[in-house]
Amino acid sequence: MLYNDKFGPAAQTTQQRARILKQLVALTASPRTRIPTHVRNLYQRYVAGELSWQEVCELRDAPSALPSFAHFMVGPTSFWQAAGAYR
Repeated sequence: MLYNDKFGPAAQTTQQRARILKQLVALTASPRTRIPTHVRNLYQRYVAGELSWQEVCELRDAPSALPSFAHFMVGPTSFWQAAGAYR
């Protein structure tokens, strides 16, 4: 097995990365925390060796990875106007 600089010395194989990920999730998430689908996909890509942990963190924390809240927004001529906020 060739050493891959992308991963640490204890994360060279798929099994090692899966064990490390399990430990990280156990340390950082409460049992009731639901991990979003896009983050689970990033974790799977880390275990598969496609992404380094640094890449996972960058993609997980990127603003484009956040869900869109555009469907919650209302126009100024609807709710706010009815409430008297806009005239």
